[in-house]
Amino acid sequence: MKRITKATAKQYISDIHSAFDRLIPAHQADYVRCRLLEIFGGMYVDIDIIALRSFKEWYDYLTEYDIVGYSWKPDGDEIGIGTLGPVRAHHPLFAHYKNMSHTLLNRKFTNKTHNDVLQWAELLREIIVPKFHKLLEKNLTRALMFDGPTTVGQIVTRNPLRPINESVIQALNMTVPYLMYPNSMMTKSESEQQILDSTTLLANTLLTRARAVHETWASRCDKYYFICETIPKNLTNNEIHLIKSMPIASINNTLPGYDHLTLKSRLSFRFAYENHQNDFDCKQNKSEPITFGYNFKLYVPNGYHSGGASYVLSREALKRFYLANNDSKSKCREDGGSEDIEIAKCLRSVGVLLGKSIDQHKRERFHPLNLNDHFFGRVPDWLGQYAENQPLFGYDCCSEETISFHYVSADEQYKMDRIRYGARSLIA
Repeated sequence: MKRITKATAKQYISDIHSAFDRLIPAHQADYVRCRLLEIFGGMYVDIDIIALRSFKEWYDYLTEYDIVGYSWKPDGDEIGIGTLGPVRAHHPLFAHYKNMSHTLLNRKFTNKTHNDVLQWAELLREIIVPKFHKLLEKNLTRALMFDGPTTVGQIVTRNPLRPINESVIQALNMTVPYLMYPNSMMTKSESEQQILDSTTLLANTLLTRARAVHETWASRCDKYYFICETIPKNLTNNEIHLIKSMPIASINNTLPGYDHLTLKSRLSFRFAYENHQNDFDCKQNKSEPITFGYNFKLYVPNGYHSGGASYVLSREALKRFYLANNDSKSKCREDGGSEDIEIAKCLRSVGVLLGKSIDQHKRERFHPLNLNDHFFGRVPDWLGQYAENQPLFGYDCCSEETISFHYVSADEQYKMDRIRYGARSLIA
């Protein structure tokens, strides 16, 4: 694990903002954390005492900790940087977060869950978007230069956090895609200028969740690949052996981070077409230009699929997408934007249809949240506004032919696989 200091920050962020040197150390650390997560993907949790006042398990590890605000207001603002890090300002989850004050967070918990770390992590996952758009330059400037360095210096953290229990950190790491936290939460001696190197997040994902996929449901597929920008370095012998056993396809000419997910998806589809265009069939008509997934009804004519829930392209749809992206006159966006929306726009421009993925009982096969959220109805308000089909809960939430869930940790994958296939073997 590497440490990034003020002196080395520019080695990791080539386009660091001109106002960086005028920020106080705590805000320099926040800026670099947010930018690294913006580049590599993930979320930055900057915990303040207001949100945790009644959570006794957490409160035991915290002293007073002020918000690092960047022009942050109680009802939020459109800069995109706040106590919980950068968000997509125009995404419905951002509006959902803006409408929730810290004092209202406690109402989502009963007394019996005040000590439940995973419940807290679920709340974070509900109100934070794990994909970040690069902030507009004018907004970033406004954020960094809020009232000048002098005033900013007056709201710096006055009392550092004490170390957080290791089990809390582990629980959060299992539940959210990527997690960074102020280093002052880790040890008493660490400085606010020290920032975790986000390249460890890439290694963690490949060696945890990708490994879980490899060792559970993927083994039942005819063929599968893990699409990666790069392979982590400084691995142990066991980790090297594990990665060698995994079917990894590297994609080149990409930049790291969710901002470039559209390009990565395009390159992934190109890899599939150029290497396996004639290798696989399904019960659907392979010559029909159609896709399947969890249908959203906004933004794209005739709708689009949730990227988090994943989606499937027919052979003809894949062919048309490939040809469109090799056509200089194509309307398909090369990179940027929201990947699921941009891919859908491209597909729609070449006549690819949006298929219906519900079963005969109108239950979904693809799911943009995890099983617990869909089963117990713990879904954000925006889902009902976006979904083509009214979300169902309880035993009607999910088809017996379910294909995917989103936000599934490595541990949950092993558990679900054991329940699904282990129980069947016992009955047999």
